[in-house]
Amino acid sequence: MTSLSNSNLRIREIRLEKGLTQTALADLSGYAQSQIWRWEVGKECPSARVVYNLITALGVEPNQMFKGTWNGN
Repeated sequence: MTSLSNSNLRIREIRLEKGLTQTALADLSGYAQSQIWRWEVGKECPSARVVYNLITALGVEPNQMFKGTWNGN
């Protein structure tokens, strides 16, 4: 399974924009609040599958989850 760099993910930013607590995102996504905390602070990096599930739970487009510009390379 491919992992992504936490430095490019906007999990916390989007969660706060949506007015959600870590507990609320945990409920929506099916992951533990403690796991969400670890991803947000960079203790662990979520797999691509987890990022997809978080995108779905947060109701955002995939490109919104990532910082920077995707150039296709």
